[in-house]
Order: sequence, then structure tokens, then C-alpha cells
Amino acid sequence: MLRLFFFLFLVFLHISVFAQDSEDFEGDAEIFGPTRVNGTVGNGALSVGISQWGEITVLRYPSPSFWDQLDYKTKEGERSRRLKYFGALENQGGFIFVYDGSNMISLRDLDIQNIKQYYKSQDSGVLVTEYYVDKDTKVYVYDFVYPVSDIFVRRIKIETAKDSDFYVVHFLNLAPTTIKVPKLPLEDWQDDTRNDFAAFTTDDGISVQFVPFSKDRDFLRSEYEKIKGYTYDQLLKYSSEMTGIFLAFKFFGTKGDWSYVGFDQRCGDGRTIPSVISASAFSRILNKDIFVSDRSYSLCSADAFSAVKACSQGGCEDVFFVLSAGKTLDSALSNIRSLSYEKVQLFESQTDLFWQSNVKILESQKFFGYLNQAEKELCKRALISLIQATDRETKATVASISTQPPYAEDWPRDGAYFNLFLGLSGFSDLAEERNIFYEKVQSKEQEGEIPAGTWRMNFYADGMIGGPWDFEIDQVGFVLWSWANHLNFTKNKIEFVRKIYDALKLSSYEVLINCKDDRGTGLQCLAHEDDQVYSSITMVGSGTVYAGIRAAMKIAKIIGDTKLYKDLEARKIELENAIFKNYADPSSGFIFVPDDPHQGMSYVLFPADLPMSDDWVENYGRSAIRVLYYNFYEAKYLIYEAKWIMSVIVAAERLKKRRFQVYQEFRGEAEKFLRILVEEVPTSTKHMGEVVRVFVDENGRYRYENRIAMPHIWEATLTCLTSIALRYPESLKYMGIDSLDQKQEDVASGCQCRSFSTESLLLLLLILTVYFIMMRFTGRYKNFNRV
Repeated sequence: MLRLFFFLFLVFLHISVFAQDSEDFEGDAEIFGPTRVNGTVGNGALSVGISQWGEITVLRYPSPSFWDQLDYKTKEGERSRRLKYFGALENQGGFIFVYDGSNMISLRDLDIQNIKQYYKSQDSGVLVTEYYVDKDTKVYVYDFVYPVSDIFVRRIKIETAKDSDFYVVHFLNLAPTTIKVPKLPLEDWQDDTRNDFAAFTTDDGISVQFVPFSKDRDFLRSEYEKIKGYTYDQLLKYSSEMTGIFLAFKFFGTKGDWSYVGFDQRCGDGRTIPSVISASAFSRILNKDIFVSDRSYSLCSADAFSAVKACSQGGCEDVFFVLSAGKTLDSALSNIRSLSYEKVQLFESQTDLFWQSNVKILESQKFFGYLNQAEKELCKRALISLIQATDRETKATVASISTQPPYAEDWPRDGAYFNLFLGLSGFSDLAEERNIFYEKVQSKEQEGEIPAGTWRMNFYADGMIGGPWDFEIDQVGFVLWSWANHLNFTKNKIEFVRKIYDALKLSSYEVLINCKDDRGTGLQCLAHEDDQVYSSITMVGSGTVYAGIRAAMKIAKIIGDTKLYKDLEARKIELENAIFKNYADPSSGFIFVPDDPHQGMSYVLFPADLPMSDDWVENYGRSAIRVLYYNFYEAKYLIYEAKWIMSVIVAAERLKKRRFQVYQEFRGEAEKFLRILVEEVPTSTKHMGEVVRVFVDENGRYRYENRIAMPHIWEATLTCLTSIALRYPESLKYMGIDSLDQKQEDVASGCQCRSFSTESLLLLLLILTVYFIMMRFTGRYKNFNRV
């Protein structure tokens, strides 16, 4: 209970910080610790996060969602960015040394100006980190996860003009775990000294670190008490008879390799130090003592290194650090023992082919040709990242594989946009599987005051509840919106509708129709909205519930459920009137101040698609533009800005036929801010964070620094969807926007007639003038005047 209270406090502090002025963020914005990830590789089961310095900082298995198997944690608070390694201990994570026989060079400690990171190509799943060691030596590291099996590979290439031997040493500090807790996604990373269990090297030079499967720490402690006095042979036998998490790794080269595991001095969770301890692997590296031939093992707390000779006087060869993950000792070892130096060399090209084939599907879509080059690159990387972050078994997709903050869960809110992007990109089958996942994790029964037909804050990939909030009403609207949008892409509409219809009907009656504000406003009921700590009734819930009602009506119509359709239609009218009464000015519509717009206002046109007069639409669009100017140039703090850009794009499209000059103006503003998001904000690896800090140098140049949950899949996906909407507006009809071909209603005055733009009135005046002249000179006017 205390840990839950602590986590709730952290979440409250984390979210409340977002409401402050940007100048107050220092020291608070990253209370979970800064995300030290700049690139990711994965296959839907084994996921690895790599820092800008080439360190391994996240290693998840057997899902992108759980568990993090690495001993790594940065220090809490944004100020820790000023610390070395962001405050992580010097022996945490995984990183590479190069040894020339006299100097042990830590590649991560090179000046950042001498490190360059990028993906091998726009359609590649291979991350490349270049190190300029000195004027004579350059090191390349190629990171990837093999799509076919759970193997992580680091190909290391040395180019040097020096006529000397070079060795590559890979340090790795793992902390395998199988423990996760509902509503508290911290157990696998917050204190890794409690997770570490045992490690050993095999006679053929493979290092293995493992933990038995356990749902709680009491069992893990009892197992440790059983083995803490084991010999090497006893430990080997014990490990071969259980299931759990097993991570095996070694180098492949032709000039000789070495391996070692040691005791890293951090035996936590009240466990006593084992009877046999050895020097830590990290200390042996610092002492340049890496040529180890004896087998080694460690209990309770372990670190390890693998070493290989890469260069001799005859030249250098590529060497391969290979890590295999499995749930038994045999599965982890067999993956490595089945490999050879020649076979590993083929893995990289096969991985490239796999990701290229996926990207080609995206490139074949009609909208893709309308994107500019930068937008194409961003969308390609967004697709690859999304697929990598999708669980191979359940198809749940995490917001980010990051541990800091703990975003490796599936938020249905984010997932609705993922599904839309997948459908547009030609991956409708995957989108359908993900939509079915939401049907499975829906709450089918009422629990206390939580209605049936709802979704929790987020979910681990196996369906276990992830975050602390039980009822987020906007998630209901988003899931139903996702289901309706999927009808634009699925091959068999009726079959899909039948799979989700009972769930849709449950949500429709229990939440959309009957869960109302008990104050009699006609708005939705009190609930959590968009991960906010306190329950509330705002446009976040109103806009998404309205979108959900529209979506449910479409599906009810397809299935022929007249009663549900009419019940939803009546609720739609009631909620629509309540929204206008509670959030809009009767004469001007939705106008809001730029420094406190409330994120819910971004839902007015997308996805809510509320009916509004042209005057209201124009006023709304101008207000959204003011928000963008404020965030980019005054607050200098960006979060979910593509929402506002999308709003401006939809406003422009609504006005295109009647206020063409405003349409052009709005599109110009949308393009201006979208260009910054696409071309200037992303990292060198084309990733985006949840938050972007904006800095201005002494020359007035803007610099954008991505923070929090790198890479944030939803930010990149939303930005790509916004690019698609701008370049190919026809796509909006596939995004649930139905108003573009309809006449706009004058909601402010209640008039159901068409609203005329200034241009239309001028044209009408010109026609009347011409008609008057014709009457005057043909004599008809004079005859008419006599009557």
C-alpha cells in the first residue's frame, strides 16, 4: 500500500508539473529519471534501447511490455541530465571498451562531438553508432535484433591506421526478473539489486545470467537461500531444471574470445552475501585483466564481460557480440550454440530485408507519394518503431519501451491512433488484431462505481492492468472511434463487427448513453480523463465521448440495430447541445486563451467533428494557431502539438469551399509548425520524445531537445498522421471526419441554413450588379419601374 501511495504521489507530481510554466520545469519534469534512449531495435519479444552514447539502457524480454532485464537506472529529476551518465552508476547497463594492449578506451566516455548515431537506412532496423576514437582509429557498432529468433547482435567494426592488436570488451550488467505488479509498473527496474539472482560462464565461453520464474519476492528470497552456498556444478544443475528468464551471451570472432562473470557488490532485498564471491567484471576491465580462461560464477549480484580480439598486425575483422534470450537454459544456449561466425554475418542482411519488406507496404499506399522527403522518413521510422513495440503474441503496443518513465504499457487512447496509422499504411490485419485486444481487456462487469464497458488507464501486453486509474472515460470514446475507423480498412466488415459488437453495445449503454453528469448538465459522468489524477468533466471526455457516439452509430447502422442507433442518436443530440452550452460562447464558439487552452479543446474538430458554423470554425482555427505560437515561441515547451496542427488542418478543410483565403492561411500556418515538428524536432534517429524543450542560442537559432519516454511512439505516429492529413486531405474521411462534404450549420443562432462566406457574398453582389445593368440597358428595368 505504501508503494502504491508513493507511485500515486509520483504520478501526481509528474502530471501536475505539466501544468506549470516552462521555467518551473527545471528539476521536476523527469521525476522518474531522464530517458537515456536515442534508438531502439526489437522483434516484438526482445527489445533493446540504446543511448546516444551507444550504451544499452533498456533490455526487455519476453515482450516490449515486460520485463526490463537490465540493471540500469538514471537519477530522478531533470537536473540529473547534468550528471555523468545522467546519474546512473558507472557499472550499470551495457557498453563497449576498445583495448589496444595499453589503453582501455571506454567508447561511451568519448566527447559527444566524436559520436554519431543514425539508422543504417530509412527502411532499416539496424542502428549504427560511429565513434571517432582518435585521428587514426574509428569504431562502428551496428545494433539489431534478429526478427526470426530472440537474438540481439552488435556487429563491431574497427578501422585503424595503427599497426597493433585491438581487443573489443563488452561489459554487461543484467538483472533478470519475472515480477510485475498491477497498477505499479516499477518492479522490474526501480531497484535492480532486488532482481539480480545468479550468473555463470560455460565451458565453451558463454556467459549466462538467469532468474527462476516468480510472481513475488518471497519465493525469490527463499530460492536464493537455497542456492547461496552452491558450487558451480550445483548451480549449473539447478539452472537446467527450471523455467525463468535466461540471457546468454558471447563474442563471435576468429582470433580468440574470453568471458567472465563476477560479483558486483550490490546484493539487495535483505539477502545475505553469498559464501563465494569474486571480483566484479567491471573492476577487472578497469584493471585491464580480461584474458580469463577459467569458468566463473556469481550469486545474488552479478556483472559480466565478453572480450574478443578484433585486430592484429594482419588487419581487422568484424566481431559480433550476440545475446540470446529464452525461458529455459537450453533455449538460450541452443540459439548461440547453433551459430557460427559465418552464420551470424548473414543476420544483418536478413534483418534489413525484413524491415524493407514492411516499409514497402507503407510506400505503396496512395497518400505516401504526396508526402515530402522529411515526412516520408519520419513515417517510415514511426512504422518500424510501432511494429517493434508491438507484442508478438497479443499485439498490444506500448507507448514506449522506456523504463523511465514506465511507459511500456498499451494505452487504448494511444492505440486508437496506432490502429488508424496501421490501417492507412496497409497493415489492416495487425490493426484488427489490436482492435480485438481491446475487446478482450474491456471491463465486462461493473466494479463498485466503475461502469461495465470501460477500459483502465493502460495494460501490460498480457492484459494485466498497468497504471493506477480504473476508469478513464476518454478511452471508451477512443476505442469505439478506432473500431469504426477500422471499417474503412478491414476486408470483412460484418465479421469484424460481430467480434466487437457485444463490447460496443456494452460501452454504448453503460457509458456513452447512461453515464451522465449527475448535476443535470447533459455532459458525460465524472471520471478520470487523459491520465489526470483527479476525476473531472471537461472537453477531454466530452469530445471523445461524442466521437465514440458517432462511431457507435455507424456500427449500429451496419449491423441493423435500430434501437441502439436511435438511443445513441438521442444521446448525441443531448451531448452536442450540452457541449455548446458549457464550453462555447453563444456568439463566437470555442475560443480559448493560448497559455491555458486545455488539451480537450484540441478534440473539437478531431476526432469529435462537431457541427459548427463557418464563423465558429474560423474562430476555433485562429485560437488553435495562437496556442501553437505560444507553445513554440513563448512557453518553449512542446507536448502533443500535432493535435493542434491537426485541428487547424481540419478547420481549413471545412472552410475550403466558402472561405478560400482563410483556408489558404490556415494551411500555411499548419505547414509552418508541422515542418518544425518533422524536420527540426526529431533526433538524428528520427525519434520523438513525449516532451520537447525549446532553446534559443546566442545567434537566435532554435534548438529542440526531446525528453521523456524516448522514443514516444504516439508522438511520432500522430505527427505522421498529421502530415498525411495535410498532404492528402482525402485521408480525413478514413480518420472518422464526416463533416467535410456536409453543409455547415449555424449553431450559434440555431439556423439550419447555409453560412455564406465573404467571398460568396461578394460574388452574389457582382451577379446582382450585372443583372441590374442588363435590365437597365435592355429596357426591361424601365418597364418594370413604371409599374
